[in-house]
Amino acid sequence: MGGAPRVVVSTGQGLPDLDWEGELADLTDVFPYLGPTWLRASEKALTDLQPWHTIAARARGELALLPGYVMTTPPVVDHEPRTYLGWQAPTGEEVCCGAQIDACLSGEVDALGTEPFFPALLLGSPLGYRTEVAYNFWTPSLMAQMVSELVPAAFAQGIKCIVAPWISGRSGNDALVAALEQAGGHSTFWGYEDYLRLDAGSWDGHLAALPLKKRQRIKSDVRRAEAAGVHVERVDGDASAPTSLASPS
Repeated sequence: MGGAPRVVVSTGQGLPDLDWEGELADLTDVFPYLGPTWLRASEKALTDLQPWHTIAARARGELALLPGYVMTTPPVVDHEPRTYLGWQAPTGEEVCCGAQIDACLSGEVDALGTEPFFPALLLGSPLGYRTEVAYNFWTPSLMAQMVSELVPAAFAQGIKCIVAPWISGRSGNDALVAALEQAGGHSTFWGYEDYLRLDAGSWDGHLAALPLKKRQRIKSDVRRAEAAGVHVERVDGDASAPTSLASPS
């Protein structure tokens, strides 16, 4: 008998076996920081995060990937579940891009300690700041099916908290939010995304104008990326057009 192929969801997986050329061919509309090439490099740099991806497959070559990483101990504040409840680190460490948070409940959250939150599952690209499914096929129930299988599977493996911090307003992501809420989650607005305005005339000038702690953190991130074999390059003007960034140098 005919009919649509069945969608099969697998949780707790490693990354799909796709190289950069395969991504360009098979994941044409995917945000680059959600693809296996970027995530593979991120995993080399972030050795304290344990890959735990959710993958949906249908017919030959049809793929949907929701990146996930298990955190057994408190990570940097951008990945911290407590950050998104209004907690501020005692060290004064700030979240990415200096986003302002309502910290009136920070003391109450801090009093809970880490036990209710860890181990935690971070959904999304930890160095790409995007929580989204990378897919090349679509069904109306795709997001719901993936989330409905990953949530109980994660809890069954001892995960205490699932955080999806960077769901953008891109078309289709409302289905991901709805699926997480249906699974018992809660959502709130966090901040605007996609670009960071640089008022200085150069990257070095921008860094020099930042507060010391933020400047040191950015330089540290760049060093860690380069040590992991990631090539970091900045472009502007016409060189930043999508057609100019179609493949790595």
